[in-house]
Amino acid sequence: MKRLILLLSTLFIFTTACDGGTESKQSDKDENQKQSEPKSEEKSKDKATEESKSSKSSEDNKEAKTEETSKSDETKESEKASESDQATESKAADDKKKDQGVSNLSPAQKAALVFSADEASEFTLSKREILTGIFEQHYSNPPEKKQLYKLHLIKMNPIPGAPKDMKFYTVYPPKKPFATKIGIGKDKAFIAGSQSPGSYQELLKNGKELDLNQLYQDNKQLKSFNELAQKVEFSNQNPLDNEQTAEKYKAEESTATMTRARTQVYDMINKFEGKPIDTEKYIWDNVKWHNGITSWTVNYRDQNLEIVGTYKKEEGKPIVKLDAQGNKIK
Repeated sequence: MKRLILLLSTLFIFTTACDGGTESKQSDKDENQKQSEPKSEEKSKDKATEESKSSKSSEDNKEAKTEETSKSDETKESEKASESDQATESKAADDKKKDQGVSNLSPAQKAALVFSADEASEFTLSKREILTGIFEQHYSNPPEKKQLYKLHLIKMNPIPGAPKDMKFYTVYPPKKPFATKIGIGKDKAFIAGSQSPGSYQELLKNGKELDLNQLYQDNKQLKSFNELAQKVEFSNQNPLDNEQTAEKYKAEESTATMTRARTQVYDMINKFEGKPIDTEKYIWDNVKWHNGITSWTVNYRDQNLEIVGTYKKEEGKPIVKLDAQGNKIK
C-alpha cells in the first residue's frame, strides 16, 4: 500500500513539472512574438518614411526642373525683348545721327550736295566739271569750253512762298542762258533755272526739290565731297559787276589761256610714264599752275571722281608721281 502511494506521488510531481515547462516555453514564445511585433512595425514605419521621402524628393526635383524650365523660358523671352529693344534703340540712334549729320553740315557742304545731284547738270555746273576745272557754257552752238576760275554762290532775296528755313543764291559762272537759282534749307534743297522772277511754286514747275538727307548718305563716304565743298565761295556781289574783276575772270576762264603750256604738260607726263595717259580709265583734271608755268599739278581720278594719283612739278625739279594720300610712288 505504501509503495502504491509513493508511486502516485512521484507521477503527480512529474506531471506537474511537464506542465510547467510547456507553459514556460509558450510564455517565452509569446514574449518573443511580442518583441518581434514592435520591430516589424518599426521596419514598416521606416520603409513608409523612406518611400515618403523618396516621393517628396521626386516631387521636389520635378518642381525644381519645372522652375528651371520656367526661368529658362523667362530668360529667353527677356533676351529676345532685350535684343528687340537694342535694335529699336540702334535704329533710333542711326536716325538721330542721320538727322544730326545733315544739320551739322556747313552751307558750303550742303551746296556741294546740290552740285553732286544728278539733276544739277540740267541747270548748272556738274560735280565733274567743278572738280576737273573744265566746263561747257551753252551760250552758243556749239557750246564753248571754259576753265573754271572760281565758283560763287551769290546771295539773293527770299523767294515768295518758299520754305522759311531756305536761303537762296544765284550761281556764277552760269552754264546756260538763264539764271540758276539754288535754295538751301535744313534738310531740303531747291534748284531751278529762270530768266525772270517768280514765286517758289512757279519756279518749281521748271525746277527740282532735292532731299539733302539722301544726298548726304550717297556722298558722305567720298573724299571728293569735302573737296567739292572747299571750292564753293559765298558772295554778296556778282564778280562781273566790277569792271576790273570782270576782265580778270574773263581772261582766267578762257581756254585759250595757257593752251600751249597745258599741251606741253601732258606731253611731259607721257614721256615720264613712257606711254600716253589713259583717258578711258581715268578722268583728268585741268592743269593747276603755281608761280607761272614752271610749277604745276595734275590730278587723275576714278569714275567716282576720287583722286587716284597726282603728277607734280616744281621749278628746277623733276616730275614726281604721288598716290591718293600724297606719298611719292615714282
